[in-house]
Amino acid sequence: MADVDDVKGRIDDRKVEVTLNDKPVVLVGSKQTGESIKKAAIEQGVSIKADFVLSIELGGGKTRLIGDDEFIEVRPQDRFLAIENDDNS
Repeated sequence: MADVDDVKGRIDDRKVEVTLNDKPVVLVGSKQTGESIKKAAIEQGVSIKADFVLSIELGGGKTRLIGDDEFIEVRPQDRFLAIENDDNS
């Protein structure tokens, strides 16, 4: 009988395709952090840097910031934006 961690690992291994800055990004597992989403995008050739600010598009022209340490549940077809952090304060 498989233990709970083995079953959980298989569930978390499913691939989820999202869009970041209009480029497709495949994530492994539906639970992600802002940092893990940006890291995957960089590894897949999206032209961003790790210190960019990440947000998710909510529809209707609205977005919500995603912190590097914030866990979110991603779904296929989610759309993200990553822009340079220009906060000079």
